[in-house]
Amino acid sequence: MRFRTAAVLSIICAVLALAQTALTNDSIIKMVKAGLSDDIVVSTVKAQPAHYSTGPDDLIALKSAGVSDRVIAAMIERMNAAASAAPAPAGAIPAPAPAAAAGPPATPAPGQPLPSLRSIKKVYIEKMPNDLDQYLRAEIGKQMGGRLTVVLDKNDADGILTGIDEEKKGTGAEITGRYLGLHDNATGTISLLDRAEKNILWTNEAGDRSLLFGAMKRGGQRKVADRLVAKLKKAIESAP
Repeated sequence: MRFRTAAVLSIICAVLALAQTALTNDSIIKMVKAGLSDDIVVSTVKAQPAHYSTGPDDLIALKSAGVSDRVIAAMIERMNAAASAAPAPAGAIPAPAPAAAAGPPATPAPGQPLPSLRSIKKVYIEKMPNDLDQYLRAEIGKQMGGRLTVVLDKNDADGILTGIDEEKKGTGAEITGRYLGLHDNATGTISLLDRAEKNILWTNEAGDRSLLFGAMKRGGQRKVADRLVAKLKKAIESAP
């Protein structure tokens, strides 16, 4: 009886001594060989500071020494928890959060109505033949009075203007078109797309034909742009 009491006291003393230092694999093996139950060993693993080695060879050595899977699992869990809770080294600079990848603007969800023309405040103008985009930019600034702004970055735009332009060249075309006003020398078609360039919000075309004072009237892409922007302005003003 005295021997048994002495053995229990020695075990308790050993546990108390271990509590003063970080537990190791050898500490666990000693407790197991001393006959402590898994419940006691696991509770000790969870409660005491520790520095376990949990590599493949270490786990095999623990198993060979009689440590149960339950205790080994508790040791691994304890080390994982300690690693995740470890503070960053002094002077360490946190890694910046990764920037969101640039991508196309969001498109309306299926069934969601397309944006109204009145909601378009900023447009990006794509490059067009015969510098029609440059004339459109100038006419928007002149006719829209700040109602519509041209931006240089497509990602900042509410809508995208794209289009095509055709011009008839040659002396015959110049005479019958510009001077006699029998046809357009220059024509243009533009479309206003939503931000994602998935839907056409508005489209129209115009030419530079002038029936009166043909020779005195300006023509070409400048006239086409003037008429196209006037139509766009009217469409925006009449939009719901």
